Amino acid sequence: MAAQESLFKISKDESNWVLQTWLDKKARDELSMRNEAMRAGQAKGHAEGFEKGHAEGFEKGHAEGISEGLEKGLAEGHEKGLAEGLAEGLAEGHEKGLAEGHEKGLAEGLEKGLAEGHEKGIQESQKKTVCNALKMGLSVQQIVELTGLSEGQVKNLSEN
Repeated sequence: MAAQESLFKISKDESNWVLQTWLDKKARDELSMRNEAMRAGQAKGHAEGFEKGHAEGFEKGHAEGISEGLEKGLAEGHEKGLAEGLAEGLAEGHEKGLAEGHEKGLAEGLEKGLAEGHEKGIQESQKKTVCNALKMGLSVQQIVELTGLSEGQVKNLSEN
């Protein structure tokens, strides 16, 4: 019986080593989970920003295209109306101008909206990441190392 008891006894140093090893693994696992959550948050923020920017850009581009198209259509219609007849020229010019204006406005609006939406999504994602990291107890320096942002950017995002 005494021989069996001695098999299960470990020194205090061995016990502390086992406990420290377990705690180190737990900390690494928690950091890994935090990083995974941050990446998921960034991806979600980017997708939401992109979607919103795309929709806003499309709407603005469409409105600008209609306005520009009406303007061009009236100008072209007047010119053709003088040559081919006022009634026929106005209709053709208006349609052509409207189509060209819509196409150009849509392309410009989409490009601008995508760029703005993408940038806004990144900024929102960075802000969420910084705030979450601070809530988790990470220092500003740890957040700088984790995200690649400057210390000023981290402080600015945490204040807004």
